[in-house]
Amino acid sequence: MSEGCCDTITLFKGEDGRTIWNGPGTPTVYGPTSTDVQEGDFYIDTNIWEIYGPYSVSGWGTGTSLIGPAGDQGAGADVSQARGRGRRLQDGDRGPEGV
Repeated sequence: MSEGCCDTITLFKGEDGRTIWNGPGTPTVYGPTSTDVQEGDFYIDTNIWEIYGPYSVSGWGTGTSLIGPAGDQGAGADVSQARGRGRRLQDGDRGPEGV
């Protein structure tokens, strides 16, 4: 791996295992050198969370976002029941004196 390039995570090592590389930008700038990368490897840009690959002789290809669209606003919590003091429990028998 080239000096200061990126971290690797090997998901599985099969007959021709693949590597997922990652770094803080596009693979052409922050990715592994051509001597480190192998066909079939992937790269994740950790700045904008896009995945590139699989790597081929043509390069990394176009990144695909790993972040989906924003979801609908959830219903608000009913905090009216949580305000104020809780109810007092009945007093129980007094425990033994401590030493």
